[in-house]
Amino acid sequence: MRSRRRRASGAIAFLVAAIAPGSEAAAQGCPAGAPRVVVAPSAGAPPDGDLLAEIALALTDVGVDAHVDVPAEPVDGCAHRIHVTVEPGFAPQASLRLELSRPSEKVRLFLVERVEPSELAARAVVMARDLLAAARAMPSSRRSEVLARPSPAPPTVEAPRADPASGTLPLAVGSTALGGFTGLGVYLATGADDPRILYPILATGAGIGLGGSLLVSGEWDVTSSDAWFVIAGGLWPTAAGHLIYEGRFADRGDGSDDRDRWTFGLVGTTAGLGLTTLAVALRRPTEGDAALVHSGAAYGSALGGLAEYAARGDIRGVPAAGLGYGAAVGWLAAGTLSLQVDVAPADVLALDLGASLGGLGGAALASPLLFDDPSPDAQRAFLGVAAGSTLIGAGVAWWLAAGTSTGSREGGRSQAPLARPTIGVIGESVLGSRRAPVYGASFIGAMP
Repeated sequence: MRSRRRRASGAIAFLVAAIAPGSEAAAQGCPAGAPRVVVAPSAGAPPDGDLLAEIALALTDVGVDAHVDVPAEPVDGCAHRIHVTVEPGFAPQASLRLELSRPSEKVRLFLVERVEPSELAARAVVMARDLLAAARAMPSSRRSEVLARPSPAPPTVEAPRADPASGTLPLAVGSTALGGFTGLGVYLATGADDPRILYPILATGAGIGLGGSLLVSGEWDVTSSDAWFVIAGGLWPTAAGHLIYEGRFADRGDGSDDRDRWTFGLVGTTAGLGLTTLAVALRRPTEGDAALVHSGAAYGSALGGLAEYAARGDIRGVPAAGLGYGAAVGWLAAGTLSLQVDVAPADVLALDLGASLGGLGGAALASPLLFDDPSPDAQRAFLGVAAGSTLIGAGVAWWLAAGTSTGSREGGRSQAPLARPTIGVIGESVLGSRRAPVYGASFIGAMP
Protein backbone atom coordinates (compact mmCIF):
# COMPACT_ATOMS: atom_id res chain seq x y z
CA MET A 1 0.00 0.00 0.00
CA ARG A 2 1.19 3.47 -0.75
CA SER A 3 2.62 5.28 2.21
CA ARG A 4 0.87 8.47 3.10
CA ARG A 5 4.20 9.96 4.03
CA ARG A 6 5.40 9.60 0.51
CA ARG A 7 6.36 12.88 -1.11
CA ALA A 8 3.62 13.89 -3.52
CA SER A 9 5.15 16.92 -5.19
CA GLY A 10 5.30 16.88 -8.95
CA ALA A 11 4.21 18.73 -12.03
CA ILE A 12 0.46 18.82 -12.40
CA ALA A 13 0.12 20.87 -15.55
CA PHE A 14 2.38 22.43 -18.13
CA LEU A 15 0.36 23.94 -20.95
CA VAL A 16 0.19 26.73 -23.49
CA ALA A 17 -3.03 28.73 -23.72
CA ALA A 18 -4.08 31.68 -25.85
CA ILE A 19 -5.12 34.79 -23.94
CA ALA A 20 -5.47 38.52 -24.57
CA PRO A 21 -4.99 39.79 -28.14
CA GLY A 22 -1.61 41.15 -29.09
CA SER A 23 0.82 41.62 -31.94
CA GLU A 24 3.66 39.29 -32.88
CA ALA A 25 5.40 42.20 -34.60
CA ALA A 26 5.57 44.05 -31.31
CA ALA A 27 7.49 41.14 -29.85
CA GLN A 28 9.94 41.24 -32.77
CA GLY A 29 10.70 44.92 -32.02
CA CYS A 30 12.22 44.08 -28.63
CA PRO A 31 16.02 44.34 -28.37
CA ALA A 32 18.08 41.16 -28.59
CA GLY A 33 20.34 39.92 -25.85
CA ALA A 34 19.76 38.53 -22.40
CA PRO A 35 16.06 38.43 -21.56
CA ARG A 36 14.72 40.82 -18.98
CA VAL A 37 12.49 39.19 -16.36
CA VAL A 38 10.21 40.82 -13.84
CA VAL A 39 9.19 38.62 -10.92
CA ALA A 40 5.78 39.77 -9.69
CA PRO A 41 3.23 38.53 -7.17
CA SER A 42 -0.17 37.42 -8.39
CA ALA A 43 -3.31 39.30 -7.53
CA GLY A 44 -5.10 36.30 -5.98
CA ALA A 45 -2.71 34.69 -3.51
CA PRO A 46 0.60 36.63 -3.52
CA PRO A 47 3.62 35.13 -1.77
CA ASP A 48 5.92 37.02 0.53
CA GLY A 49 8.60 39.34 -0.85
CA ASP A 50 11.47 37.11 0.28
CA LEU A 51 10.37 34.36 -2.10
CA LEU A 52 10.21 36.81 -5.02
CA ALA A 53 13.66 38.16 -4.18
CA GLU A 54 15.15 34.64 -4.04
CA ILE A 55 13.74 33.83 -7.48
CA ALA A 56 15.12 37.06 -8.99
CA LEU A 57 18.54 36.53 -7.37
CA ALA A 58 18.77 32.95 -8.63
CA LEU A 59 17.88 34.01 -12.18
CA THR A 60 20.49 36.77 -12.04
CA ASP A 61 23.14 34.20 -11.11
CA VAL A 62 22.53 32.36 -14.41
CA GLY A 63 22.82 35.51 -16.56
CA VAL A 64 19.21 36.70 -16.61
CA ASP A 65 18.41 40.37 -16.03
CA ALA A 66 15.80 39.80 -13.33
CA HIS A 67 14.35 41.99 -10.61
CA VAL A 68 11.27 42.10 -8.41
CA ASP A 69 8.31 44.05 -9.72
CA VAL A 70 7.96 47.61 -8.42
CA PRO A 71 4.36 48.90 -8.75
CA ALA A 72 5.51 52.49 -9.33
CA GLU A 73 7.56 51.63 -12.41
CA PRO A 74 5.94 51.57 -15.89
CA VAL A 75 5.24 48.18 -17.45
CA ASP A 76 8.01 47.03 -19.80
CA GLY A 77 6.35 45.43 -22.85
CA CYS A 78 9.48 43.50 -23.80
CA ALA A 79 10.20 41.98 -20.40
CA HIS A 80 9.00 38.56 -19.41
CA ARG A 81 6.83 38.61 -16.31
CA ILE A 82 6.71 35.68 -13.90
CA HIS A 83 3.66 35.82 -11.67
CA VAL A 84 4.01 33.70 -8.54
CA THR A 85 1.03 32.25 -6.66
CA VAL A 86 1.13 30.23 -3.45
CA GLU A 87 -2.15 28.68 -2.31
CA PRO A 88 -2.95 26.20 0.46
CA GLY A 89 -3.02 22.63 -0.86
CA PHE A 90 -3.60 19.28 0.71
CA ALA A 91 -1.89 19.57 4.08
CA PRO A 92 0.97 19.87 4.69
CA GLN A 93 1.73 20.73 1.06
CA ALA A 94 1.10 24.00 -0.76
CA SER A 95 0.18 24.66 -4.37
CA LEU A 96 2.89 26.69 -6.15
CA ARG A 97 1.98 28.23 -9.52
CA LEU A 98 4.29 30.19 -11.81
CA GLU A 99 3.00 31.92 -14.94
CA LEU A 100 5.37 33.31 -17.57
CA SER A 101 4.03 35.92 -19.98
CA ARG A 102 4.96 39.04 -21.94
CA PRO A 103 2.38 41.78 -22.52
CA SER A 104 3.31 42.00 -26.21
CA GLU A 105 2.62 38.31 -26.89
CA LYS A 106 -0.48 36.16 -26.84
CA VAL A 107 0.79 33.11 -25.00
CA ARG A 108 1.45 32.20 -21.43
CA LEU A 109 3.28 29.26 -19.94
CA PHE A 110 1.95 27.74 -16.73
CA LEU A 111 3.70 25.42 -14.30
CA VAL A 112 1.97 24.18 -11.16
CA GLU A 113 3.37 21.87 -8.50
CA ARG A 114 2.50 20.65 -5.02
CA VAL A 115 5.50 21.18 -2.78
CA GLU A 116 6.43 20.98 0.88
CA PRO A 117 6.65 24.37 2.64
CA SER A 118 10.34 23.81 3.39
CA GLU A 119 11.08 23.33 -0.32
CA LEU A 120 9.00 26.26 -1.57
CA ALA A 121 11.88 28.58 -2.48
CA ALA A 122 14.03 25.88 -4.09
CA ARG A 123 11.20 24.55 -6.22
CA ALA A 124 10.14 28.06 -7.25
CA VAL A 125 13.65 28.80 -8.56
CA VAL A 126 13.75 25.54 -10.54
CA MET A 127 10.28 26.16 -11.97
CA ALA A 128 11.24 29.69 -13.05
CA ARG A 129 14.29 28.36 -14.88
CA ASP A 130 12.18 25.69 -16.57
CA LEU A 131 9.68 28.30 -17.75
CA LEU A 132 12.40 30.48 -19.26
CA ALA A 133 13.97 27.48 -20.97
CA ALA A 134 10.61 26.54 -22.46
CA ALA A 135 10.06 30.10 -23.66
CA ARG A 136 13.46 30.17 -25.39
CA ALA A 137 12.81 26.79 -27.03
CA MET A 138 9.50 27.96 -28.54
CA PRO A 139 10.19 29.93 -31.76
CA SER A 140 7.86 32.56 -33.10
CA SER A 141 6.58 30.22 -35.82
CA ARG A 142 5.65 27.69 -33.17
CA ARG A 143 3.81 30.34 -31.18
CA SER A 144 1.90 31.42 -34.28
CA GLU A 145 0.99 27.80 -34.94
CA VAL A 146 -0.32 27.44 -31.40
CA LEU A 147 -2.38 30.60 -31.69
CA ALA A 148 -3.84 29.47 -35.03
CA ARG A 149 -5.46 26.45 -33.38
CA PRO A 150 -8.39 26.63 -30.98
CA SER A 151 -7.31 26.96 -27.40
CA PRO A 152 -7.18 23.55 -25.74
CA ALA A 153 -9.33 22.95 -22.74
CA PRO A 154 -7.42 22.99 -19.45
CA PRO A 155 -6.42 19.48 -18.44
CA THR A 156 -8.42 17.91 -15.67
CA VAL A 157 -6.24 16.73 -12.83
CA GLU A 158 -7.71 14.35 -10.30
CA ALA A 159 -6.94 15.75 -6.88
CA PRO A 160 -6.19 13.47 -3.96
CA ARG A 161 -9.12 12.51 -1.82
CA ALA A 162 -9.87 14.94 0.97
CA ASP A 163 -10.22 12.03 3.41
CA PRO A 164 -7.97 9.23 2.17
CA ALA A 165 -8.36 7.21 5.40
CA SER A 166 -12.04 6.35 4.95
CA GLY A 167 -11.49 2.90 6.48
CA THR A 168 -10.05 4.13 9.78
CA LEU A 169 -13.32 3.87 11.71
CA PRO A 170 -14.48 0.41 10.50
CA LEU A 171 -10.96 -0.96 10.93
CA ALA A 172 -10.77 0.45 14.46
CA VAL A 173 -14.16 -0.97 15.45
CA GLY A 174 -13.46 -4.37 13.91
CA SER A 175 -9.95 -4.60 15.38
CA THR A 176 -11.14 -3.60 18.83
CA ALA A 177 -13.91 -6.21 18.84
CA LEU A 178 -11.62 -8.91 17.46
CA GLY A 179 -8.90 -8.01 19.96
CA GLY A 180 -11.30 -8.25 22.88
CA PHE A 181 -12.68 -11.56 21.60
CA THR A 182 -9.15 -12.89 21.17
CA GLY A 183 -8.35 -11.89 24.72
CA LEU A 184 -11.42 -13.80 25.89
CA GLY A 185 -10.27 -16.82 23.88
CA VAL A 186 -6.83 -16.72 25.48
CA TYR A 187 -8.40 -16.51 28.92
CA LEU A 188 -10.78 -19.44 28.40
CA ALA A 189 -8.24 -21.57 26.50
CA THR A 190 -6.00 -21.58 29.58
CA GLY A 191 -8.86 -22.86 31.76
CA ALA A 192 -8.71 -19.87 34.09
CA ASP A 193 -11.77 -18.93 36.14
CA ASP A 194 -10.93 -15.67 37.87
CA PRO A 195 -12.82 -12.42 37.09
CA ARG A 196 -9.83 -10.44 38.36
CA ILE A 197 -7.86 -11.75 35.38
CA LEU A 198 -10.71 -11.79 32.85
CA TYR A 199 -11.41 -8.06 32.57
CA PRO A 200 -7.78 -6.92 32.33
CA ILE A 201 -7.22 -9.50 29.58
CA LEU A 202 -10.32 -8.25 27.71
CA ALA A 203 -9.16 -4.64 28.04
CA THR A 204 -5.64 -5.56 26.93
CA GLY A 205 -6.87 -7.41 23.85
CA ALA A 206 -9.24 -4.60 22.87
CA GLY A 207 -6.51 -2.01 23.44
CA ILE A 208 -4.00 -3.89 21.31
CA GLY A 209 -6.56 -4.19 18.51
CA LEU A 210 -7.48 -0.49 18.67
CA GLY A 211 -3.88 0.71 18.94
CA GLY A 212 -2.72 -1.49 16.08
CA SER A 213 -5.50 -0.25 13.81
CA LEU A 214 -4.68 3.39 14.59
CA LEU A 215 -0.98 2.81 13.90
CA VAL A 216 -1.80 1.20 10.55
CA SER A 217 -4.20 4.00 9.64
CA GLY A 218 -1.59 6.61 10.53
CA GLU A 219 1.06 5.03 8.33
CA TRP A 220 -1.02 4.02 5.29
CA ASP A 221 -4.15 5.25 3.52
CA VAL A 222 -6.66 2.68 4.79
CA THR A 223 -9.80 2.69 2.65
CA SER A 224 -13.12 1.11 3.58
CA SER A 225 -12.40 -1.78 1.20
CA ASP A 226 -9.09 -2.44 3.00
CA ALA A 227 -10.85 -2.42 6.36
CA TRP A 228 -13.68 -4.78 5.38
CA PHE A 229 -11.26 -7.13 3.62
CA VAL A 230 -9.16 -7.39 6.78
CA ILE A 231 -12.27 -7.77 8.95
CA ALA A 232 -13.33 -10.72 6.80
CA GLY A 233 -9.95 -12.34 7.44
CA GLY A 234 -10.49 -12.14 11.16
CA LEU A 235 -14.23 -12.88 11.33
CA TRP A 236 -14.88 -15.88 9.10
CA PRO A 237 -11.86 -18.09 9.97
CA THR A 238 -12.52 -17.48 13.68
CA ALA A 239 -16.17 -18.47 13.30
CA ALA A 240 -15.12 -21.49 11.22
CA GLY A 241 -12.79 -22.70 13.97
CA HIS A 242 -15.53 -22.51 16.61
CA LEU A 243 -18.10 -24.20 14.38
CA ILE A 244 -15.77 -27.03 13.37
CA TYR A 245 -14.96 -27.74 16.98
CA GLU A 246 -18.64 -27.65 17.92
CA GLY A 247 -19.60 -30.08 15.19
CA ARG A 248 -16.68 -32.51 15.40
CA PHE A 249 -14.91 -32.35 18.75
CA ALA A 250 -17.23 -30.79 21.34
CA ASP A 251 -17.65 -32.82 24.53
CA ARG A 252 -21.29 -33.87 24.75
CA GLY A 253 -20.92 -34.72 28.42
CA ASP A 254 -20.00 -32.38 31.25
CA GLY A 255 -18.17 -29.89 29.03
CA SER A 256 -14.88 -30.19 30.91
CA ASP A 257 -12.85 -30.00 27.69
CA ASP A 258 -14.80 -27.10 26.21
CA ARG A 259 -11.77 -24.83 26.52
CA ASP A 260 -10.33 -26.46 23.38
CA ARG A 261 -13.04 -24.63 21.45
CA TRP A 262 -11.18 -21.37 22.05
CA THR A 263 -7.93 -22.88 20.88
CA PHE A 264 -9.62 -23.73 17.58
CA GLY A 265 -10.87 -20.15 17.37
CA LEU A 266 -7.41 -18.69 18.02
CA VAL A 267 -5.91 -20.91 15.33
CA GLY A 268 -8.55 -19.71 12.88
CA THR A 269 -7.93 -16.06 13.80
CA THR A 270 -4.17 -16.36 13.38
CA ALA A 271 -4.40 -18.20 10.06
CA GLY A 272 -7.05 -15.86 8.68
CA LEU A 273 -5.24 -12.63 9.53
CA GLY A 274 -1.95 -14.06 8.26
CA LEU A 275 -3.37 -15.00 4.87
CA THR A 276 -5.24 -11.69 4.66
CA THR A 277 -2.05 -9.73 5.31
CA LEU A 278 -0.32 -11.69 2.55
CA ALA A 279 -3.17 -10.99 0.12
CA VAL A 280 -3.15 -7.24 0.90
CA ALA A 281 0.63 -7.16 0.41
CA LEU A 282 0.26 -8.79 -3.02
CA ARG A 283 -2.52 -6.50 -4.23
CA ARG A 284 -4.64 -3.80 -2.65
CA PRO A 285 -8.28 -4.91 -2.43
CA THR A 286 -11.15 -3.02 -3.99
CA GLU A 287 -14.70 -2.63 -2.73
CA GLY A 288 -15.75 -5.48 -4.98
CA ASP A 289 -13.02 -7.71 -3.51
CA ALA A 290 -14.18 -7.03 0.04
CA ALA A 291 -17.80 -7.75 -0.88
CA LEU A 292 -16.79 -10.92 -2.73
CA VAL A 293 -14.88 -12.31 0.26
CA HIS A 294 -17.79 -11.78 2.67
CA SER A 295 -20.28 -13.14 0.15
CA GLY A 296 -18.18 -16.22 -0.63
CA ALA A 297 -17.77 -17.06 3.06
CA ALA A 298 -21.49 -16.65 3.76
CA TYR A 299 -22.68 -18.77 0.85
CA GLY A 300 -19.90 -21.29 1.44
CA SER A 301 -21.17 -21.68 4.99
CA ALA A 302 -24.73 -22.25 3.74
CA LEU A 303 -23.64 -24.83 1.16
CA GLY A 304 -21.47 -26.56 3.75
CA GLY A 305 -24.47 -26.88 6.05
CA LEU A 306 -26.52 -28.39 3.22
CA ALA A 307 -23.70 -30.84 2.52
CA GLU A 308 -23.68 -32.03 6.13
CA TYR A 309 -27.45 -32.42 6.10
CA ALA A 310 -27.16 -34.54 2.95
CA ALA A 311 -24.43 -36.71 4.50
CA ARG A 312 -26.59 -37.37 7.54
CA GLY A 313 -29.83 -37.79 5.60
CA ASP A 314 -31.61 -35.78 8.26
CA ILE A 315 -32.37 -32.05 8.18
CA ARG A 316 -32.98 -31.82 11.93
CA GLY A 317 -30.37 -30.23 14.16
CA VAL A 318 -27.67 -27.66 13.47
CA PRO A 319 -24.95 -28.68 10.96
CA ALA A 320 -22.17 -26.92 12.89
CA ALA A 321 -19.27 -28.76 11.27
CA GLY A 322 -20.62 -28.22 7.76
CA LEU A 323 -21.16 -24.54 8.46
CA GLY A 324 -17.58 -24.23 9.71
CA TYR A 325 -15.94 -26.11 6.84
CA GLY A 326 -18.08 -24.23 4.30
CA ALA A 327 -17.21 -20.83 5.82
CA ALA A 328 -13.49 -21.60 5.75
CA VAL A 329 -13.49 -22.98 2.20
CA GLY A 330 -15.79 -20.24 0.89
CA TRP A 331 -13.67 -17.48 2.44
CA LEU A 332 -10.44 -18.95 1.12
CA ALA A 333 -11.85 -19.56 -2.38
CA ALA A 334 -13.36 -16.06 -2.63
CA GLY A 335 -10.14 -14.46 -1.37
CA THR A 336 -8.08 -16.35 -3.93
CA LEU A 337 -10.52 -15.42 -6.70
CA SER A 338 -10.34 -11.74 -5.72
CA LEU A 339 -6.62 -11.77 -6.54
CA GLN A 340 -7.32 -12.85 -10.13
CA VAL A 341 -10.40 -10.90 -11.26
CA ASP A 342 -11.72 -7.35 -11.08
CA VAL A 343 -15.26 -7.43 -9.74
CA ALA A 344 -17.56 -4.54 -8.95
CA PRO A 345 -19.83 -4.44 -5.88
CA ALA A 346 -22.84 -4.44 -8.23
CA ASP A 347 -21.67 -7.76 -9.70
CA VAL A 348 -21.38 -9.28 -6.22
CA LEU A 349 -24.86 -7.99 -5.38
CA ALA A 350 -26.21 -9.59 -8.56
CA LEU A 351 -24.47 -12.84 -7.65
CA ASP A 352 -25.98 -12.81 -4.15
CA LEU A 353 -29.42 -12.02 -5.50
CA GLY A 354 -29.25 -14.78 -8.09
CA ALA A 355 -28.03 -17.36 -5.54
CA SER A 356 -30.73 -16.39 -3.03
CA LEU A 357 -33.57 -16.46 -5.54
CA GLY A 358 -32.31 -19.68 -7.10
CA GLY A 359 -32.01 -21.41 -3.71
CA LEU A 360 -35.42 -20.26 -2.53
CA GLY A 361 -37.05 -21.22 -5.82
CA GLY A 362 -35.48 -24.67 -5.80
CA ALA A 363 -36.44 -25.26 -2.18
CA ALA A 364 -40.01 -24.22 -2.90
CA LEU A 365 -40.28 -26.56 -5.89
CA ALA A 366 -38.78 -29.48 -3.96
CA SER A 367 -40.75 -28.88 -0.73
CA PRO A 368 -43.27 -31.72 -1.50
CA LEU A 369 -40.40 -34.15 -0.84
CA LEU A 370 -40.58 -33.21 2.84
CA PHE A 371 -44.30 -33.88 3.31
CA ASP A 372 -45.46 -36.45 5.85
CA ASP A 373 -42.51 -38.46 7.18
CA PRO A 374 -39.72 -38.01 4.58
CA SER A 375 -37.14 -40.74 4.16
CA PRO A 376 -33.40 -39.99 4.19
CA ASP A 377 -33.31 -40.28 0.39
CA ALA A 378 -36.20 -37.82 0.03
CA GLN A 379 -34.43 -35.36 2.29
CA ARG A 380 -31.21 -35.74 0.32
CA ALA A 381 -33.12 -35.11 -2.90
CA PHE A 382 -34.60 -31.94 -1.41
CA LEU A 383 -31.15 -30.75 -0.32
CA GLY A 384 -29.67 -31.56 -3.73
CA VAL A 385 -32.34 -29.54 -5.51
CA ALA A 386 -31.89 -26.59 -3.14
CA ALA A 387 -28.09 -26.60 -3.47
CA GLY A 388 -28.17 -27.11 -7.23
CA SER A 389 -30.68 -24.31 -7.79
CA THR A 390 -28.53 -22.02 -5.63
CA LEU A 391 -25.50 -22.67 -7.80
CA ILE A 392 -27.54 -22.33 -10.99
CA GLY A 393 -29.00 -19.03 -9.83
CA ALA A 394 -25.54 -17.72 -8.94
CA GLY A 395 -24.16 -18.87 -12.30
CA VAL A 396 -26.96 -17.22 -14.26
CA ALA A 397 -26.57 -13.97 -12.32
CA TRP A 398 -22.81 -13.98 -12.87
CA TRP A 399 -23.31 -14.70 -16.57
CA LEU A 400 -25.77 -11.83 -16.96
CA ALA A 401 -23.54 -9.41 -15.06
CA ALA A 402 -20.27 -10.51 -16.69
CA GLY A 403 -18.60 -8.30 -19.26
CA THR A 404 -19.76 -4.99 -17.83
CA SER A 405 -17.15 -4.45 -15.14
CA THR A 406 -15.34 -7.76 -14.66
CA GLY A 407 -12.02 -8.53 -16.33
CA SER A 408 -8.78 -10.35 -15.86
CA ARG A 409 -6.11 -8.67 -13.78
CA GLU A 410 -3.42 -10.27 -15.87
CA GLY A 411 -4.65 -9.25 -19.28
CA GLY A 412 -5.76 -5.78 -18.31
CA ARG A 413 -8.51 -5.85 -20.93
CA SER A 414 -12.23 -5.70 -20.31
CA GLN A 415 -14.29 -8.56 -21.60
CA ALA A 416 -16.91 -8.12 -24.30
CA PRO A 417 -20.50 -8.28 -22.99
CA LEU A 418 -21.75 -11.84 -23.04
CA ALA A 419 -24.98 -12.77 -24.74
CA ARG A 420 -27.99 -12.44 -22.48
CA PRO A 421 -31.66 -13.25 -23.07
CA THR A 422 -34.08 -10.45 -23.78
CA ILE A 423 -37.87 -10.78 -23.90
CA GLY A 424 -39.97 -8.00 -25.40
CA VAL A 425 -40.03 -6.07 -28.67
CA ILE A 426 -37.45 -7.59 -31.02
CA GLY A 427 -38.51 -5.96 -34.27
CA GLU A 428 -41.17 -4.10 -36.24
CA SER A 429 -43.53 -5.21 -39.00
CA VAL A 430 -44.20 -2.60 -41.70
CA LEU A 431 -47.00 -2.87 -44.27
CA GLY A 432 -47.45 0.33 -46.22
CA SER A 433 -48.17 3.03 -43.69
CA ARG A 434 -49.10 0.55 -40.99
CA ARG A 435 -46.58 -0.51 -38.36
CA ALA A 436 -46.80 -3.10 -35.61
CA PRO A 437 -44.24 -4.28 -33.03
CA VAL A 438 -42.95 -7.84 -33.11
CA TYR A 439 -42.71 -9.50 -29.71
CA GLY A 440 -40.45 -12.42 -28.87
CA ALA A 441 -37.23 -13.54 -27.23
CA SER A 442 -33.66 -12.93 -28.37
CA PHE A 443 -30.04 -12.95 -27.28
CA ILE A 444 -28.05 -9.70 -27.20
CA GLY A 445 -24.27 -9.72 -26.95
CA ALA A 446 -21.37 -11.93 -27.93
CA MET A 447 -21.74 -15.69 -27.64
CA PRO A 448 -19.04 -17.35 -25.48
